[in-house]
Amino acid sequence: MSIYSKKEQEISHEIDCFSMLLIRLIVVPFFRGSKPSLVLVVIAASITGWVGWGEYQWQTNQTIGSDVVKMVSANKEGVLRCQTLSGAFFDPAVSTKGFVSSAEENVARVKYDTCQDLFSWLKSDKKTASLKQIQALGVLTHEAVHVSGEYNEAITECISMSKLEKVAETLGANKKLSAEISATYREEIHVRTPPQYQNGVC
Repeated sequence: MSIYSKKEQEISHEIDCFSMLLIRLIVVPFFRGSKPSLVLVVIAASITGWVGWGEYQWQTNQTIGSDVVKMVSANKEGVLRCQTLSGAFFDPAVSTKGFVSSAEENVARVKYDTCQDLFSWLKSDKKTASLKQIQALGVLTHEAVHVSGEYNEAITECISMSKLEKVAETLGANKKLSAEISATYREEIHVRTPPQYQNGVC
């Protein structure tokens, strides 16, 4: 569990660059007495629609992940917060895939790339799962255990592995794939985690 500064935690998922683009292309010319060209209006509208749809999908997937956090942690206030692309660009802790801060104990924060792997599986037919997708499911479950109040990494990893099969099934995998996901995580991913995540008990 990594501890980040408040400023780093609050990097938001905003679309300021697109807002500025709309203002520059449409609003400013309008108030100057000139009309924006139809081409610019179409481009701006397309960009707005694309960004809006992406934001909708992002929030929908975060909501699904938050439901998992609540289920695993038994904490009704538990939520998933995925790192944004801009946050990933300026992130110095590239090796960390997720964390729960002592300042926000109900929030499971997961890195951008890991969330992308998780979301790609959520929108799949869930008949298979790549190693990265399995790792993303494991990270989500691990951080959800932290939200329950357990901070020891080895104990958290043990608990999360015991719950991973149920998480996969809850998210739509059949029993066979859910069991395979749990086994693969244990045999191919857990064994490569740092020493503090392993204690020989699991």
